[in-house]
Amino acid sequence: MLYPVDKTFSILLALASGQATGAEIGQQVSADTLAFSYMQSSSLYLLLGSMKKMKLIEHNKDAQGQFSKPLQLTPKGWQVLERSIPQLESQLQLARTRINTKRYLPTQRITTHE
Repeated sequence: MLYPVDKTFSILLALASGQATGAEIGQQVSADTLAFSYMQSSSLYLLLGSMKKMKLIEHNKDAQGQFSKPLQLTPKGWQVLERSIPQLESQLQLARTRINTKRYLPTQRITTHE
């Protein structure tokens, strides 16, 4: 079963390791999410195109003689990745709190008194 993972964040995180081609990004996202997130090539390349338009990522213009020029984070991409951390930490803590609270509550039975 696949679990929801923010795909934009996953791509930014994959590129934080270094420049990569689209196929390499897809492989890194899968590895980073323990294979819980998989993107079909068509979806991946559409998202990469959107991220390029938003100036989060760019092609490495210095790459020579490669069939597919690798992508890399832009300064804006690094900022978005860094700014995501507090939100993700907050969501993780909230998830843990809610799971633990719900898990250890006794099952409540609803009864009606007439």
